Amino acid sequence: MKKSVLLILALASILLSYQAKAVNSAPHGVDAAMLQITVGDIVDMNAKEFAQKTGQRYSVKERITFGIIKSKLKSEVKKGNLKATDSPAKVVQESSGGFDIVAFLLALFLSIIGFAIVFFFFERSSRKAALIGLIVSVIVYGGIFLL
Repeated sequence: MKKSVLLILALASILLSYQAKAVNSAPHGVDAAMLQITVGDIVDMNAKEFAQKTGQRYSVKERITFGIIKSKLKSEVKKGNLKATDSPAKVVQESSGGFDIVAFLLALFLSIIGFAIVFFFFERSSRKAALIGLIVSVIVYGGIFLL
């Protein structure tokens, strides 16, 4: 049991500490034109080739993270959610949404109806905030009804 918890914590720390700085900005000494790579290029290269392309030296943790992200990109390309010609910066920009306070408040105050409104009429990135609001509303309203 302890080994599985430690494994989950280790994987979470690796995944949560990932930053796409090598994709979004050109490192010192590397021409920005060299970084015009696609998702297909990333799927086809390994961590060593990626380090040579970006001109940076990566730690073991960053190489493992690269492998995990590479496999996720490959599965998204197979599912058809991504194209091999998409830019990694576009993928990062689309996936990195902030916390949507409006969606959270809708789901918090209107509960299931608010969550349905967010689900059908808001962007996909707002659904997580709405789900958190729904869970909080169920806990708060459930606590009120239990008293």
